[in-house]
Amino acid sequence: ALLVDLGVASSTSGFAIGIEMSEVLEPLATFCRDHELPWDDEKARRFDAFLGLLQKFNKSMNLIGPMSDAKVVETLFVDSVSAAAVVEPRASILDVGSGAGLPGLPLAILYPELPVTLVEPRQKRTQFLTIATNRLGLENVVIVRARIEDVEPAQYGYVISKAFQPPAQWVE
Repeated sequence: ALLVDLGVASSTSGFAIGIEMSEVLEPLATFCRDHELPWDDEKARRFDAFLGLLQKFNKSMNLIGPMSDAKVVETLFVDSVSAAAVVEPRASILDVGSGAGLPGLPLAILYPELPVTLVEPRQKRTQFLTIATNRLGLENVVIVRARIEDVEPAQYGYVISKAFQPPAQWVE
């Protein structure tokens, strides 16, 4: 397994997207194209919807702290998919301490054919993850409300975390 530490209005498709949002997503789209990561209109709609959900729920749940849409895209979304630019995931993904779904949900959006498991112990965060996963139509995502120490051992091809612990600590 690869271990990586990365230190709403709706349209007829169910996702909101407009000229402003497309422009906000451009750094992510450019990063994906430049690094040959999958990118298309459906992924753009899902990222746009995820951005809206993060901002909406952030107000009441403090998921990511105060950030502009552009800052979320540039610092959180691009950072979340950057590991895939180094080693493209080709098997199941485990996101340890998923929090607001970063980096797991961006990877699930880019790679809908791969199973993604989000492990998060906090109830309010898993509630958000459930809402986001359902609204984004991500059928490849499983949410586990638990501490990583309490999760049944399984095989994952790609293990990732953002702001959890240094890898040497949590691998033990």
